[in-house]
Amino acid sequence: MQCLWDSDVVSRFVRGRDPIIQRRARNYLNRYQHATISLLTKYEVLRGWKAQRANRLLTLLQSFCQQSSILPISESIIDRTAEL
Repeated sequence: MQCLWDSDVVSRFVRGRDPIIQRRARNYLNRYQHATISLLTKYEVLRGWKAQRANRLLTLLQSFCQQSSILPISESIIDRTAEL
């Protein structure tokens, strides 16, 4: 089953330091060929690393995003998410 990656998973995967995340993410990518994230997830990781001036990680994030599906955020999605 495909899933939506959250900012913690994206951050840990791109950093490459957590062997469990690396293994699970690689298994997922081998099966589905790409990650799926929301535009909000991209923003959260991007904002955090820009604040830290983590240029190497920003470059890695850009590459990750180019290989991923990024879902847009709509008002109806925000409304539904707030309900959950």
